[in-house]
Amino acid sequence: MTTETMKNSGVEWIGNIPREWSISRLKDCLEIRNGKEVETDGGDIPVYGSGGVFGSTTSFLHDGESILFGRKGTIDKPLLAAGEFWTVDTMFYSVLRGNDNLKYLYYAALCLDFKSRQSGSTLPSMTQTALGGFFIPRPKLQEQQIIAAVLDEETGKIDQAIHLLQQELETMEQLKKSLIYEAVTKGLDPSVPMKPSGVDWIGDIPEHWQAKRLKYLCMMKSGDNLTSNDIADSDTVPVYGGNGIRGYYSMYNNSVDRVLIGRQGALCGNVHFAMAPFWATDHAIVVTEGSEYIKQFAFYALLAMNLNRLSMTAAQPGLAVETVMNEFSPLPSLYEQETIVSYLESRTDNFNQILAIKERQLELLQQQRQSLIFEYVTGKRRVSEVA
Repeated sequence: MTTETMKNSGVEWIGNIPREWSISRLKDCLEIRNGKEVETDGGDIPVYGSGGVFGSTTSFLHDGESILFGRKGTIDKPLLAAGEFWTVDTMFYSVLRGNDNLKYLYYAALCLDFKSRQSGSTLPSMTQTALGGFFIPRPKLQEQQIIAAVLDEETGKIDQAIHLLQQELETMEQLKKSLIYEAVTKGLDPSVPMKPSGVDWIGDIPEHWQAKRLKYLCMMKSGDNLTSNDIADSDTVPVYGGNGIRGYYSMYNNSVDRVLIGRQGALCGNVHFAMAPFWATDHAIVVTEGSEYIKQFAFYALLAMNLNRLSMTAAQPGLAVETVMNEFSPLPSLYEQETIVSYLESRTDNFNQILAIKERQLELLQQQRQSLIFEYVTGKRRVSEVA
């Protein structure tokens, strides 16, 4: 569009908008309402928290289309709900105040920088006041409807491509996991005699191997606490938490490469190989291998164990060090461990290269989707019916 047909919106994230458009606060378009606690008793009505649907119930809080906004936890991922549903205390729901297209408002909401208005660092939170104070572009209803329809079609195509790529990634990850499992539990020579290991997850192992509890092969301890305020986006030392690198810090508490296990959160049990120097927080378990256990073999063996299956059922899933230490690991000779490590490093490197390419493709598709939404809801790209 030419600059003559645009005007300054006065809102930094929006920039210029078509001259005939207006700007409104979110609270002028939507009435934002609090969720309530409810028993998830197994009915057929979905119950939403800030992370999405997590259960069902027999009664509903609202019946109709609504944009849902996270109040605590995941605050930056609005959802669109329809029909009968319930939102709990961690999720706002909303009702149209006037003559707007709800789907258009949903697309506009996807462009908001929610983290710029969050409160709380350990558990991000959003207030009704902060949420309602966001400015959004507001074309006339007819154009809102057309924009929503165009974005439904265009994002639908991108979403299909994203879905196919995610399926490819999942397939590659499963193949990689299978490769690691077979190598660390069965070895590399398919002709050797096998015997039962006596451990369900391991199954049969080569006749000359052992299966030993981890407490006889290594030591494990939790890392050291760091507050969110201590962790920066950039510094010299990586900080590992419950799911890999969380950020950076100026000091380290480990000067030797170590295998780490995530101890807290939904993804607890994930395994990382941390290159020194680094800081391990108390949400990570630091593994120190003994003389019978090669560090890199321990890494692959722990990956094969699927330690998340041991997580304690709670609001915040977690792993106890003692529980992990009592797990069994396959134990070939040191020579075979070295051979298996060499084999897996070569084979998984090929997988990792392909995965990196596909993850980049996925990232570009997601960026394309977000850019498309932004351009339409801010009027940088006009729909042909009204342009």
